[in-house]
Amino acid sequence: VFKFSSLLETAQLMPITKRSVLRLMAKTFDPLGLVSPIIVTLKVTFQQICREQGEWDSPVSAARSLVVRTWLKELEVAGSIRMSRFCLVSERRLVNSAQLIGFCDASKAAYGAVLYVRTVAGSKTDVRILIAKSKIAPMHEQTIPRLEFLSCLILARLVKLVRDVLQSVFPIEKEFYFSDS
Repeated sequence: VFKFSSLLETAQLMPITKRSVLRLMAKTFDPLGLVSPIIVTLKVTFQQICREQGEWDSPVSAARSLVVRTWLKELEVAGSIRMSRFCLVSERRLVNSAQLIGFCDASKAAYGAVLYVRTVAGSKTDVRILIAKSKIAPMHEQTIPRLEFLSCLILARLVKLVRDVLQSVFPIEKEFYFSDS
């Protein structure tokens, strides 16, 4: 279960400024990127606030403030998401086959990738999320093909990281990677 309660308590008391939005982002610790889809919205909003060139402690525009407040309300719902941290079968000798499955995509605002492992142990097939990574698009305008390429690059780096670790546990039989480009 992701616990955002301390983050929510702090956020409800503070005015929405550039500094407070940055503080919210900094308080979110997600090394595996499992809540990337939630956090990326706040990162994009922070980038838009930075484009407006406001002072660090002056209130942001009403539109940006509404986005942050809505994000905070959605964060309460996200706190009820349950995800098993254990992603492999308990007995690695029982694994008949393992596959890596990755997806990547991009938009004008952000790009990212996610990697799953599919294991077959006996008659049981299991698919679990391993790791995800998202980034916001650079401040200077980028083309969609370039952002799609960057998402493929993130996926390739995630694959290398995970493959090196998993192959010491059990062999990866096949790998599948998908992009809409």
